[in-house]
Amino acid sequence: MSSHAHAKCYSLDIAALPPLPEIESEMPPERRKALHALARHDDRLRCAAGWLLMRAVLGSGTARVRYGRYGKPFLPGGPYFSLSHSGRYALLAEAPMPVGVDVEEIRQEKDCAALARQALHPDERKFFAGKPVPQTFFDIWTLKESYLKLRGTGLNENPATFALTFGKSNARLPGMPDVHFCLYHHLPGHSAAICLYRCMPPQAIVALRL
Repeated sequence: MSSHAHAKCYSLDIAALPPLPEIESEMPPERRKALHALARHDDRLRCAAGWLLMRAVLGSGTARVRYGRYGKPFLPGGPYFSLSHSGRYALLAEAPMPVGVDVEEIRQEKDCAALARQALHPDERKFFAGKPVPQTFFDIWTLKESYLKLRGTGLNENPATFALTFGKSNARLPGMPDVHFCLYHHLPGHSAAICLYRCMPPQAIVALRL
């Protein structure tokens, strides 16, 4: 099994980005097109932050990025990476083995009990019922979505069809000992999680400063 030092996760705060027109001027045409397809300014900022993370972490490999059947970006020949953005943050995880990362803004106004009934496995709903607050729901959700992103299916796969078991800062997928999770709480107002295959998660998310 690989050491956790071989898996890395980086964050970028969209509040610290350069002006959007400055970022756009450096983007390749296909990325600018994707950016302009977004109606909301904050969504454009998150899209730009994701591209900046790829450029900073993957370097010249960014030009070789391709997209899988369900839209997951990948580099032919590796390394493996996963990208996510929500609220104030964009995240990119990089590893020598398949990886998925997810970040979610903890939205206090959401009816998390209703979301839990729709999106969680019955066993996970019992866990949520023990502390039915938004933090609990979004912690569970980021862990589950990180696994779906590792698989490359995203929400094309029903998240309620499998159940995780939970520890203080991690989770387990019964019957799959080679799949490892870690939950992070040091991005204010957000839950973040990483899922890796046969590779230990990094101890912390590294804040990237451009």
